[in-house]
Amino acid sequence: SQWARAYFKMDYFNGARSLAIVSHECAHVEEHAERDRQFPGVLIGYRAEDYIGKLEQQFSESFWGEYAVCRASAPWARNQEQRYRENVATRLNDARSKALEAIRSYRIHGNVERVLQEAGAALLEPLRMASYLFGHLDGIAEGQLPDIASQLEDTDPAIATAITELVWQMRVLWDRRGQWESYDELMAMGRTGFKLISACGVHATPQPNGTAYINVP
Repeated sequence: SQWARAYFKMDYFNGARSLAIVSHECAHVEEHAERDRQFPGVLIGYRAEDYIGKLEQQFSESFWGEYAVCRASAPWARNQEQRYRENVATRLNDARSKALEAIRSYRIHGNVERVLQEAGAALLEPLRMASYLFGHLDGIAEGQLPDIASQLEDTDPAIATAITELVWQMRVLWDRRGQWESYDELMAMGRTGFKLISACGVHATPQPNGTAYINVP
């Protein structure tokens, strides 16, 4: 019957989605364990001591965690691709305008840490969502990995450049899992995030005393 067919489709969809969620969360456990085996204790507290370094580590671990997990769990989550694409498109839609609005608001409130947080949140969300998408695409790829540029048509050039660099970094890290010479290899992704923020108008420069000089020219 039509009802039975609809029920079967719903049951299949829910089962497939449940499998995708469970495999994703299990992959998070394995990714954390793998990172902690190579760098014991790194998950307990921040390794970086200065302001910029702590932010770079937050960015890097967020990007890498979702890329690695989506790549590992992709065979059990093939139905998630459209959702990942929609999430990237949604975050890209107003990333630059939100960053510009944060800068305009800064001209009134004058809080440099606030403008860095607000502009950074808007600009880095597309990168985080791209980590999900490209992790998934790389995980289901058979043979050659997907071309990055073809997935970023009509994307803001500055953000497209950052995503391209980020995905390249994550692919290199994936190929060298368990062989990273230092945790700084991971931290490089955070510097990619900061380059994007700077390209869009908010500059943050580390200072010798561990603080940061933040300005919006």
